[in-house]
Amino acid sequence: MEEFKGKRLFLYNLSTAGWVLLDSIWLTFAIVFLLPPKERVAEGMIPFVSNERFLGIITVLGAVMLFGR
Repeated sequence: MEEFKGKRLFLYNLSTAGWVLLDSIWLTFAIVFLLPPKERVAEGMIPFVSNERFLGIITVLGAVMLFGR
């Protein structure tokens, strides 16, 4: 296996940072869009998933995020 050095190693590490940033943005978007805060619901935004617990332990959105990875 080829060992990365210098610039190639730096670029390889940047891809990991980019993936973490993209994952964080996606999780924030999913939570706010699918299950908006109460203030947004009062303004007319529609929650797309229920905030009720599923099987008494976890919410639907929590189950999707846990098992969807």
